[in-house]
Amino acid sequence: MKFGILSFFINTSHHRERANGLEVYYVRKALIEAGHEVDVIGQKNRSNKDQEFYVDASLAEWDKYDGIFIQLSGANFFGGGIKSHMISCVEGIANAKVQIYNILADPHLPPINPARALERFNLCQEHVETWDTLIKNSIQLFSGKNIKQFNGWEGDPDKIIYFDFFKYMFKNLFQDKINSPETALFKIDNKKWDVVYFGRNRKS
Repeated sequence: MKFGILSFFINTSHHRERANGLEVYYVRKALIEAGHEVDVIGQKNRSNKDQEFYVDASLAEWDKYDGIFIQLSGANFFGGGIKSHMISCVEGIANAKVQIYNILADPHLPPINPARALERFNLCQEHVETWDTLIKNSIQLFSGKNIKQFNGWEGDPDKIIYFDFFKYMFKNLFQDKINSPETALFKIDNKKWDVVYFGRNRKS
């Protein structure tokens, strides 16, 4: 089967050195290991120009995909601007009525109707109802145990794929360390503490 992975409100990244790119990297890796063909879809630019699997959204052949995995994020339009790939993604998926899969990683980031988010710009209004249906029929990629407690999702329980994303990610990270023992998993010079918290004071 052929799948795509994308993010609407930020350009899709496939880099292990970035938080949003890390998620895309390992979801793609897991799908490839399962025998699927996987594209990353977004705006082609200099940071991804050498990634042959990265497809510019304006050139994507949406009807060739068996499903699209969506990396969820907030509907943020920094500076009032729209990411150049967003309209192509919203229109392309709606027109092809591709099965969508939501990558659930944060309880404060539920699936968002991207066409409705663009209504404020008088764009994609004709796709709002189609996207309501796509989201209603979407499949959830979930790493927890109780999706209703996680984000209140009350959709079809048969449309949940339970995938222990963090176990999979750390297994691969530590395997890389085992295979290359001269490379530190986390390089820390002059260590002073055993635990360092880099999070924010937010509900979760």
